[in-house]
Amino acid sequence: MGQRQQADLRVRRTRAAIRGSFRQMLLEMDYEQITIQELTQRANINRRTFYLHYSSLNELLDEIMEEIAQSYLLQAQHMSGLSDSSEIIRSFILYISGQDALHEKIMCNRNFRYISDRVSQKLNETSKEHTHYMNFTDPYIKNLLVFYLNTTTLEMYRRWVIDDKPISLESLINLAIRLICPGIEELRQYFESNPTPSV
Repeated sequence: MGQRQQADLRVRRTRAAIRGSFRQMLLEMDYEQITIQELTQRANINRRTFYLHYSSLNELLDEIMEEIAQSYLLQAQHMSGLSDSSEIIRSFILYISGQDALHEKIMCNRNFRYISDRVSQKLNETSKEHTHYMNFTDPYIKNLLVFYLNTTTLEMYRRWVIDDKPISLESLINLAIRLICPGIEELRQYFESNPTPSV
C-alpha cells in the first residue's frame, strides 16, 4: 500500500472515529452537553486532529443533518412528479421508521427539535418536485400545502413514537392518509373549479 493510500485510510479512520463517537454522544445526551474535549477523548484523538477535520461541532452536526435529509431524498427519488399525497405519506413514514435510534431521537425528541426542524426545512424545499399533481398556479399556496403535508405527517409519526408506538406502523400510515389527504384533495378541486378563488 502506497503512502497516499495509507494517508487516505488514516483520514477515513479518524473521521469514522469522530463521527462514531459524536453519534454515540448524541444518543446519550443533548447536543449542548457535548464538548470537543470529551469527543476527542472518546475518539482517542487530540483537539488538533479534530480541527484538521472539522472547524466546529456545528459543522459536524450539519454533516449528520445533511446526510439524514439527503438519505430521505434519495429514497424518495422513485416517486414521479405526479406522486400523490398518499404515496408521499406512505413513503415518508416507511422510510423514517426504518432508520436507526439516533435518527429517531433527532426527529422525535423535543430537545432536538431545532435540529429536526432544519432537516424538515430541507425536505420541504425539495418535496415540491414530487407534488406536481397538486396543480396549483399560486406558488405560495403550493408551498403551504407541501409544508402542511410534510409537517403533519412528521408530527403524527413523532406522536406515535412518543406514545410508545401503541398501534401498528401500517395503522399509523393508513390513519395519516385518511386524515391528511382529503383536505389537500378538496382544496385542489376547489382551485380547479375556481380560476381565481379567494381562500
